[in-house]
Amino acid sequence: MSTHRRARLFTWLGISLPLAALSCGLFPTIRFAPLTPAHLDGFDVGAFPPGFFWGAASSAHQVEGNDIHSDWWPWEQAGKTKSGDKSGLATDHFNRFEADMDRLLALNLDTYRFSLNWARLFPNGPDTPDEAAAARYDEFFVALKARNIRPMVTLLHFTSPQWVTDADRWGSGHAIEDFRKFAAFCAARWGKDVDWWVTVNEPDVYAFHGWLRGIFPPGKLDGALAFRVFTNFMKAHAEAYHTIKQVDTVDADGDGKTSQIGVAQLIVPVEAFNAFNPTEQALAYVVAHFINGFWLRSNETGVFNPDVPGFFGPFESYPRFKNTLDFIGINYYSRQIVRFDLGGIFWGTPPEAPFVSQLGIEIYPPGLTDSLLTVVPFGLPIVITENGIADAADKDRAQYIVSHLSVLAEFMRAFPRVPILGYVHWSLTDNFEWENGFAPRFGLYEVDYATQARIRRPSADVFAELISRVKNRP
Repeated sequence: MSTHRRARLFTWLGISLPLAALSCGLFPTIRFAPLTPAHLDGFDVGAFPPGFFWGAASSAHQVEGNDIHSDWWPWEQAGKTKSGDKSGLATDHFNRFEADMDRLLALNLDTYRFSLNWARLFPNGPDTPDEAAAARYDEFFVALKARNIRPMVTLLHFTSPQWVTDADRWGSGHAIEDFRKFAAFCAARWGKDVDWWVTVNEPDVYAFHGWLRGIFPPGKLDGALAFRVFTNFMKAHAEAYHTIKQVDTVDADGDGKTSQIGVAQLIVPVEAFNAFNPTEQALAYVVAHFINGFWLRSNETGVFNPDVPGFFGPFESYPRFKNTLDFIGINYYSRQIVRFDLGGIFWGTPPEAPFVSQLGIEIYPPGLTDSLLTVVPFGLPIVITENGIADAADKDRAQYIVSHLSVLAEFMRAFPRVPILGYVHWSLTDNFEWENGFAPRFGLYEVDYATQARIRRPSADVFAELISRVKNRP
């Protein structure tokens, strides 16, 4: 952390960093056991200020169904997902949107984060929208307004139209202007309905899964290309930011602000497996410094400088990227550990993690504190844009939600000057989880894919009761 940023952190929080670190010890010990609404009596409902928003999330390809113009569609048909599953009808959310919004309201939620499907809206190129698809999205916004649900709209969530991917337009950079046009269309048509925009979801994950690891379309295995795509996402964000600001001048929710634009970034605390191994400590620092801080540091300077050992430049300058975040979205799921030995570098869940999700990911609520402390020095308002667990049996989800919100409440009590604006849970319903297919179950509502029936899970009752207590406190 630079000297000026550290000074700003101290001034803003009014504390020292050691005290911030010690604050992790204030959080309650997490015991994963069955939890019901009756167990919420000790929850700190007063930590969340009036106007704090509560939401659930989805993304278009994962729920809409029949996303035939997306680059994921041929990828799935070719059997390239690890699971072998094909998204197909998914949860048929495109046709069941209104009923799903009634389900969202039934949980006392007031915000819905979802994505507008670029491939559905522009199936054949950057200049000709599909009016039928746009008209259906018009109905989405009518339904949201009728229910007084705040839309938080994502524009790029791990999928692109086939015409973008087939021509490698992210690699060449031509997709930057394509995406700007898409953002302009969305802002012009729905800016009157939307104040909260997320340009790109987890841009580093998207770039490195698709162009380095090859587990997302287009399936490349090229590190240099992956980094170039990542910086092209940054440029696309910048161009979308300036375009939306120019086009969307309507205050949709009457709070005195028009378009609020950010990015949803996976913030991952990275720790050394051996705290006394200097090589592992250095490796953990470099990895965390890059994946968590590159976008945010570049936002301050307009220069794409990874600021880690081994990257000596020259570094690309893109002044239009500077100061293009009105807020930062934190997607938090867990921490990662790194271990270095003669066999190579291990990166992942601690081998003896006591609690893991259906996907084998460690359940680690204190890591949310680390993620928040990573972001706070940049002086931006914060929204938790994703937090959730794959839990088909619904045995740990209630405790997962309450424990993470307890951590968040303690943080907000300790650091009241940090503007944390809302919490959005992943996800409203079960969905198609990318390379893992339909097996992982993240939803507050279970989906029976044979019938498309939604079944409210017991954990959703706990979440709904918690929100009710916050909203109805004396």
